[in-house]
Amino acid sequence: MVTFFLELLNEEFGSINERLHLIGFSLGAHICGFVGSELQGLSRITGLDPAGPIFTKLTASKKLDKSDADFVDIIHSNGKPFTRGGLGDIEASGTLDFYPNGGQTQLGCPGFIVAQLSNMFKWFTGKKRKDRTCNHRRAVEIFIESIEESCEMKAFPCSDWKSFSIGQCFDTKQALSIGFPSYSWSNQSGNYYFGTRGTKPFCGEY
Repeated sequence: MVTFFLELLNEEFGSINERLHLIGFSLGAHICGFVGSELQGLSRITGLDPAGPIFTKLTASKKLDKSDADFVDIIHSNGKPFTRGGLGDIEASGTLDFYPNGGQTQLGCPGFIVAQLSNMFKWFTGKKRKDRTCNHRRAVEIFIESIEESCEMKAFPCSDWKSFSIGQCFDTKQALSIGFPSYSWSNQSGNYYFGTRGTKPFCGEY
């Protein structure tokens, strides 16, 4: 349906693909990828914690991939295995892949087991239950903050979170902006790591 609508716009206004920026969260990130694969020539796709269950081990043609647009940036925020509460895909598949706090769990979000037990108890008492999608949704909140906030979040190229967390990757000359401004570095590629605060504003910790 999205592809059909964009094809109509192209027919009406001429080619607009090179000006389009599609943004998708979870399953929506993969849908953006399918659209980009069909249309070809899209300028940018931003994937916000693309869905992991089912998609993790699929080939590039069946999920969001860097070939789906001229520039594909992805924020991974909940890439743990599904059996441990993960809802996102940890595998790097973009032009730039960003991993806040390692990309598996986020500061300020309840652990999977804690959230499950707490929700079970609160279901009986009628109290408000914890949001088990906190880690998954953090990618969206970080991207929104990259547009709204004056504090510019930076990420650093690194082989993994462990190396980053012990201070092996703080080369400020290679630091890139996260979220909306990352298009300025569309000529770069690779995996980038950064730390955040546990509450809004999330910007403020490398």
